[in-house]
Formats: sequence, structure tokens, C-alpha cells
Amino acid sequence: MTLAFTAFVLVMSLYMVRRLVWANRITGRWRWIVAAVTVALAGWAGFSGGVARVADPAALRWFAFPGLVLLGFLMYLLLGLLVTGLVSLVLRFVDRREPTPEAGLPRRVVWTRRLTVVSLIVAVVVTGYGRWMSAHPTVNDYTYTSGQLPAEFDGFKVAFLSDVHLGPAIDGPFLRKVVADVNAATPDLVILGGDFADGSVTSLAGDIEPLRDLRATYGVVGVSGNHEFYSGAPEWLAYWRSLGVNVLDNDVVVITRGTASIDIIGVNDRNGQPPHVEDLRAALGKLEGKYGINVADTGRFRLLAAHQPRQALTGDNLAGRSGVDLQLSGHTHGGQMWPLMYLVPLQQPVVQGWKNLGGVDVLTGRGVAGWGPPLRVGSDPEVLLVTLKRG
Repeated sequence: MTLAFTAFVLVMSLYMVRRLVWANRITGRWRWIVAAVTVALAGWAGFSGGVARVADPAALRWFAFPGLVLLGFLMYLLLGLLVTGLVSLVLRFVDRREPTPEAGLPRRVVWTRRLTVVSLIVAVVVTGYGRWMSAHPTVNDYTYTSGQLPAEFDGFKVAFLSDVHLGPAIDGPFLRKVVADVNAATPDLVILGGDFADGSVTSLAGDIEPLRDLRATYGVVGVSGNHEFYSGAPEWLAYWRSLGVNVLDNDVVVITRGTASIDIIGVNDRNGQPPHVEDLRAALGKLEGKYGINVADTGRFRLLAAHQPRQALTGDNLAGRSGVDLQLSGHTHGGQMWPLMYLVPLQQPVVQGWKNLGGVDVLTGRGVAGWGPPLRVGSDPEVLLVTLKRG
């Protein structure tokens, strides 16, 4: 996959060379210098985009991190050059009808040069902004009101963090800062929503170690994401447990306050592989098997942790039919980088924020970091801090 993605980026670079060099009528040795530099940078960026698949992405961070930032820059430069190409196409017809050479050059060439400079400047500015935003996730407050919530749980705070993607671009010090911010919010419960690593436990155990320091009154629970299965889910889930995380592998935990209790249900990611496949029915069955609670008692408050928002609709809306009030999910990154958020609805029923799916209120977070280029443009990274209120 690394070589395939590198080849794809190199093909895109050929169009960029055409727009940067030939469309701007660069001549002499500079023509070949600009072309060679563009292709070389594209090769670096493309290979960095696949580094998460190699054995030790942490060891290649010095190479991959700047390459992934460069990948984001090239994406925005490509968008600018596409717009420039469209303008040039229009001016080609204008030049034919009204030939008005400027400085001995056709009008389209003059404007191509101007717009190319603008595209380069905008790509640099947007990349710098996106990098800064990606490095500064915030703990954002949300409120969920339910008539099913017992009075004893009014004001109960749940912190939900997902999509850290530790690996070639994200490291342990970043996660340590996030953990400190979560602890400062004094949650009653912390839920890990999956996609914490892009690489093996052997390579990234030290980077994810700060999870051990998470503090919450009722502990830390976690569910798998699709990237755990790309990186060795059995090993990662076992390592989470060694850090004090209660992994909800199609499981449930009942939290009691005074004489009242609520159900916290967790399922594996939809892309889970045996023996860690998604199985909400098995998780619900453990309510009766472990706690003696009737699944049909839909008057209880139930919170479901599932990595992907579309999991609320799994099994003919089993979650809604089983009385799940609230589902917390991640996975989408809120699109992460404009304009990619317009593609998310092709795979997920919600990009970010609130939506009712099959009778379940789903809150989808934008994620703590991101995958691929460590940039955030139009989708700020966040930790969800959900305060439960009795309605």
C-alpha cells in the first residue's frame, strides 16, 4: 500500500509540474530544477503517507512527520493549481478573441503566473494554520438531557476521546498533554473511543503509556477502532488493560450512584476481526449474565460507546430497540481537512455533532488528532466532555 500511495502522489505531481513549469513558461535549467524538486517532494510526501504500515513508524518519525506535513501542503497547492488551470482555460478562449499580449506574453500566461504565486502563498498559510490547530485540541462541553437519567446522575460528566492516531506523526508528549487536559476537567468517567495507534505495540507502547495517568471517579473504559485492527487489535487491547483501561470487548459495565445505576455498553469496531467482531447482542446479553438486569427494561439510562456513528444502525436498529439513549462515537475526524468533510457522508450518516439515528441520539466527536497529514483545517480537534442532565 505504501508503494501504491507513493505512485499515486507521483502521478499527481506530474500535473503539478505541468502547471508550475510549462504553464508558467519557465525555461532553461530552472525548468528542470523546479520539475525535479516537485517530483522529489511528492515522492517524500507519498512514501510518508504509508509509513504507518511499516514495522516501526516511531523510529521513522523524523522522516515521516515533515513528509506528512508536506503531503498536506501539496494537497492544498494542487487545489490552487486546479483553480489556476480552470482560469487559464477560460483565458485561452479570451486570448483568441481579444489578443492583448502583456509584456510579450498572452494574458493567460500572465494570470497563470500571478495565480500560481497566490496558490503557493495560500497553501503555505493554510498548512501552517492547519498544523497549529492540529497541535491544540480542546476539551469541549456538551450537555445531554434525558428523562431516563436517574436523579443521582444529574451532572454526571463523561469525557470521550478518540482518534489520537499515535504513530509516524503523533507522539507520546502530545498524548500526555491531552491526558492532563482531560484530568483537569474532572470527569466522572472516561471513555476511549478507539483509533489510538497506527503501528504495533512493540513500536508505540511508550507513546501510549500516558493513558495510565487518566483519572476519573468511575475509571476508564475503552472500545476498539478500525485502526486497532490494522495494528494488531489483540495486542493493543491487552496493553490497554495493562494501563488500567476496562476494555469493553462487546461488554458492559453498570455504574451505581446511591441506589440508582446506569448501563455503559461498549462494542468493537464495525471492521473488527475474530474474536473481536462487533456484537451488540452479546454485549446486551451480559447485562443479564453479569448483573441480572433485564435487557427489555428500556426505562434504564443506557450509553453506548461505538467507534463509528453508523454502528447505531447495526442489526436492524438493535441499539434503539434496546433502549440505548446516547451513543458516543468518533472515526470521522469531522472531515479533518477541508474539503474532505464533504466526502464523509459517503460512508457515515453524520460528520460531527448530534444526530438521531434509529431512535438513538448519537454524538460524534471530531477526534483528538488525525490520520495522515497532522493538519486540521475547518474541523478543530476535540475531546468531548458530556454532562448528563435529568430532563
